[in-house]
Amino acid sequence: MIQIGPLSPTLISEKPLAPLGAAWTTPQLAIAKDNAYAYKLLARFAYTRWLYGYAFNFNVPATAQILGVLVELNRKCSSTSTHGGDFRITDALGEGAGAYKDDPDHWITGDNIVYVPYGSSSSLWSLALTPAWINSSAFGYWFQVTNNSSGSRTFSVDHVRMSVFYEPASPLAAYRAQKGFVSGYHCFMKQYMDFSNRGLAPLKLPDGSLW
Repeated sequence: MIQIGPLSPTLISEKPLAPLGAAWTTPQLAIAKDNAYAYKLLARFAYTRWLYGYAFNFNVPATAQILGVLVELNRKCSSTSTHGGDFRITDALGEGAGAYKDDPDHWITGDNIVYVPYGSSSSLWSLALTPAWINSSAFGYWFQVTNNSSGSRTFSVDHVRMSVFYEPASPLAAYRAQKGFVSGYHCFMKQYMDFSNRGLAPLKLPDGSLW
């Protein structure tokens, strides 16, 4: 298994989907871990717009098998809060797709050096992810907070980063993909046709009989 990342998005925007949530303050500050925050003061049961981070510049080989996607959040809250964050990863066009990943624990106060994980090296987020999908410049994450606490809270996001895990194709599989072969049978048939077209002797099957 090979890991790419963790990488940071190079672009951040908001998805003001209906019904509209509250706009983040300085959403672009969630690009780097620098104690400068994207944040929002939320009344009880209020929620934010989706924070959309993308353009991660992944470069997964075209023949690889995607195994999982891990998103990690560095965060804090003005007062200890119940779970309230939701992540989704996006499709290749930047729209939310697949499973929601909820907060695994409570938000805490103070600048935090610990990243909270969503997904894992084996989580596909209920999606059939491909290298082309991951490598798309629009691929990224959506993140939203809902205040499920007993009173108003300021939720702050310092940084979101992402890692992709994949299994490289075997040399034979990579060669087949490069040449357009879809199976061992396809390889055999192409070789047989090459021999036939050149007037050479027919190939033998695995049992020793002639084709």
